[in-house]
Amino acid sequence: MDQDKQLPQSDDGDPQKNVTTVENLGDYEWICKYCKISPNTARRWVMDGRIPYIKLAGGKLVRFDRDAIQEWLEKYSVGCK
Repeated sequence: MDQDKQLPQSDDGDPQKNVTTVENLGDYEWICKYCKISPNTARRWVMDGRIPYIKLAGGKLVRFDRDAIQEWLEKYSVGCK
């Protein structure tokens, strides 16, 4: 396999574990619909560091790992199962 075509690997070397792929990233529109929040709220949460996010393109582009958001919601849900 060519070096540029190798799968990204997690810290323990497993190429299928804990790796964020482009298909697994959501944008502001996605996070607003998923969490039922306004774009202003989403941006404020990012600026305050209240929600997990990833910066791309030299820090100008914000994306959300769908799995990380699901874990975050489960962690901070109150009275829900």
